[in-house]
Amino acid sequence: MSGKILVVYGSRYGCTKEIAQKMGDIFEEDDFECHVINLNEASKKNWPLIDVYDGVIIGSGIQIMQWVGVAKKYLKEIAEELQKGRVKFGVFVSSASAAMDKEQAIKDYITKVMVEMNLKPDISEAFAGVLDFSDESNIGKIKKGMLKLAAKGMSKDKEGLEFDYEGCNDLRDWPAIEKFAHDFANILR
Repeated sequence: MSGKILVVYGSRYGCTKEIAQKMGDIFEEDDFECHVINLNEASKKNWPLIDVYDGVIIGSGIQIMQWVGVAKKYLKEIAEELQKGRVKFGVFVSSASAAMDKEQAIKDYITKVMVEMNLKPDISEAFAGVLDFSDESNIGKIKKGMLKLAAKGMSKDKEGLEFDYEGCNDLRDWPAIEKFAHDFANILR
């Protein structure tokens, strides 16, 4: 084994969960022991301590320009330990706005939060998310309507960005997600 990695995340509808699980698979392929934990399902008293890990990845979905609450709370909880620099640290967000302008999404959702908490991640990235307008979607009718309006604005503002307003639009760049995980594994080596 090359070491131990913790991947924790907050996800509202499952997009960020799938990204975190994919990263966990890649870390295991790269010969790391990896624990992937959904903070939405773990009570605060059972949140993992990071001192037994060589690396920690924190992921959050973004909705209405906000992190998932438990992901940000966990980050605040471990910020002091991360500031010591003993544990390598990465952060990612998944947001539809990253399909429009990834650099702006990084500034808005990662850099801003890292400055607030005086943290300097070893690696960070914003991945585009999923806009699911299908009947199978677990997004409520009102939010779905708001997302459709946002998607229409996005497709107007960015040439070539089109949506299926009755289906599922997976905007994630899986090769970029795989690269992020491999890059973090290389940082730990």
